[in-house]
Amino acid sequence: MTVSNLTRCQTILAIAACLFAALAFASCGDQEGSRPADTESTDAGKAAEDTAWKTAYRQILETNQADIESYEYQEYEEARGATALCDLNDDGTPELLFFLPEVFEGFVSTAEMYIYTFRDGKATELDYGFPEGRLQESDAANRLTDVNAASGTSYAVYKSKSPATFGICRAISDESGDVISCEYTASSGSFDLDCWEDGWQLDYETDPANPTEKHTWYHRTETISKEDFDKSQRRLAGNMDQLLFFVTRGHESAVFDKAAGMEPQSVFCSDMIDELTVTESTSAGSGSGDADGGDVLGGLEDKQFAFSSGAGGWGTTLTFGAGGSFRGKYHDSNLGETGADYPNGTEYRCVFDGVFSDPKATDDREYTLTLKEFNIGRSSGETIRDGVLIKYSDPYGMEDLAPGDTVRLLLPGYPLSKLNEEQRSWTTMAEDGDVLKGYCLVNDKSDHVFCTGPE
Repeated sequence: MTVSNLTRCQTILAIAACLFAALAFASCGDQEGSRPADTESTDAGKAAEDTAWKTAYRQILETNQADIESYEYQEYEEARGATALCDLNDDGTPELLFFLPEVFEGFVSTAEMYIYTFRDGKATELDYGFPEGRLQESDAANRLTDVNAASGTSYAVYKSKSPATFGICRAISDESGDVISCEYTASSGSFDLDCWEDGWQLDYETDPANPTEKHTWYHRTETISKEDFDKSQRRLAGNMDQLLFFVTRGHESAVFDKAAGMEPQSVFCSDMIDELTVTESTSAGSGSGDADGGDVLGGLEDKQFAFSSGAGGWGTTLTFGAGGSFRGKYHDSNLGETGADYPNGTEYRCVFDGVFSDPKATDDREYTLTLKEFNIGRSSGETIRDGVLIKYSDPYGMEDLAPGDTVRLLLPGYPLSKLNEEQRSWTTMAEDGDVLKGYCLVNDKSDHVFCTGPE
């Protein structure tokens, strides 16, 4: 190659390198510049999706409310007229679960558990095919059934630790009975029955003076020992993550034993309707304020803040979702406030939600958050349920706030000396010596403070 040709080649390579660098720089600049818009668009899309499924679920509950709330023969208040929300298939949108009773000649004889998911813009019932027992896997329409007879039905419904999996354990006894435990894993449009253990009490002996029970234990179609059945029950119990429904009638099971130490997430139908109603207009917060504001809001997701003195039966909780959105509940139980129609006391309650946005750093480990939206469910009126007078009220700790107001977000490590005496009185659960060990939200209007536990 001549010197002239070599020089020409080097020149071409240099120009190409410059063009490549320019294109790379322009591409990086476009990516950086698009991030806030993409984030804002994602938040808006998520808010629209949330509104859609909440509206669809609320309409189902409103249509069936009277029937759902007629499911009241269980002695456990948590099961009566109960509903639950839980993301069973891990797709980011929760499923709706509830029991719908069947009335025969004016008597509520059974109640079946329905599961709805939100797919293709509408609420659709999910098939899960609960086994009918004694080796028979049921068709898709069969559901977990609570039978109002004899010694009754025990059941636990729970979200499993395994991905996209939930479980059911049900026991019933009369002249004969059974214990059925199973787990389901999500598939396309339904749930596949993965694990099925059937402990079957065949019958009582004919001599009424000697009612010895006979049992046979199965794994699907194969007979197994009681030891293997109990081992399977312990495995299922160890896989329990969130308890949705639980009723026990004294039947023995490791799953029931584990459930007895957990708190069911079930909610009375009318209260669930309130929650779904007030969240209908909620949208994720926009405007990140400072450059790291989006990180601040993102860091709050799934954190639960509590406002409580630690004494008495009252408290207000606030749980953050994506983009500064939150949901909360207030309750106050007063057993001494009774009357002829409500001998079991009085309970004040409220559900609410909203969005915080525009976080701004105002001090070391301190931000302000602007209340963009604030929706309060039923805040007046009353009803009597199970001998308890339920009064709907404003959310204590936030009742004086309105959209446009600000609160202070304090991060772990914030010096307690910067809080006044009234504010300090609410931070006990988040303190560590002279600094905060958890997060706090300070309502400076009332000096009320919501705190997480230690981080």
